[in-house]
Amino acid sequence: GERNAIKPNQNNPKRSTCRKVKIKIIQDKAHPAYGERGLFAATTIKPKTHILDYVGLIRNEMSESKSSDYIIAFTQGLSIDAERRGNEARFINDFRGTRNEQNVKFENYSKDNGIRLGVFAMNKPIRKGQELLVSYGRSFWKARGLFEEMSQVSSSLQSSTSSSRAQPEERKKKKNKRVRR
Repeated sequence: GERNAIKPNQNNPKRSTCRKVKIKIIQDKAHPAYGERGLFAATTIKPKTHILDYVGLIRNEMSESKSSDYIIAFTQGLSIDAERRGNEARFINDFRGTRNEQNVKFENYSKDNGIRLGVFAMNKPIRKGQELLVSYGRSFWKARGLFEEMSQVSSSLQSSTSSSRAQPEERKKKKNKRVRR
């Protein structure tokens, strides 16, 4: 519950910018990010709704950090880097290796005569307490030499989960072209 909630630090706003989500320490020992932070729904989130924006420093792709794990390609040769400055969205983990499917996606949208990068719920509601999960994209894992390992973990979790169901659902992995990691 509340004792696992993370208080914002220097990399995060002093107050939450979004009441729909909470940053928490991941307690599931089988989760690839066990002991790390994740972003969780603080309330039920309706399908296909905007949750919050992904914010950070906007950089030209030529001048972006080579070490940051928080860079997302944005638009017209620009990227957003939330390594040193960002909001709660930087704590969204990849779905691979968890027992869950991707339930949010990054998407550009227009607001106030500008373009923003938003986090949107996918086709199903996200229940209160459920972790928000995205696909970082294959390039993120390949750049770290971990793509095969993460694919195998996801495949084994998927087969053990689907074999225990009466009617297994087909899982679709969508590559997020905006994430460059």
